[in-house]
Amino acid sequence: MLHEQYYKDYGLAIEGLARFHKIDPLVFNREVDDALPLDDILSPDPDLRALLEAFDKAKVKLWLFTNAHITHGKRVVKLLGVGGSDTYLYELIQLLIHNPRGLLRRHDLL
Repeated sequence: MLHEQYYKDYGLAIEGLARFHKIDPLVFNREVDDALPLDDILSPDPDLRALLEAFDKAKVKLWLFTNAHITHGKRVVKLLGVGGSDTYLYELIQLLIHNPRGLLRRHDLL
């Protein structure tokens, strides 16, 4: 399948779709990732939240990486009930595609 080949070649299917088919990644995200019925699949995970809250925040800063767009990442974090003021969300898509030098970009705190 084409999306599998693009995923294999570029790490993200949308990279190949944008390069060769002029698919706008933000439109793709809105129509695909943001349209997924995640409310039916994901629910708060108290065990995961407890695990994350057990870290000593004075020693450890929690980072959440996603290869999806920020809106999708925030939605998943919210549905799982694990986001908080001490969680930073970074988009690997920004790191891998839009920032070839590999420099991370800080987004707003969740």
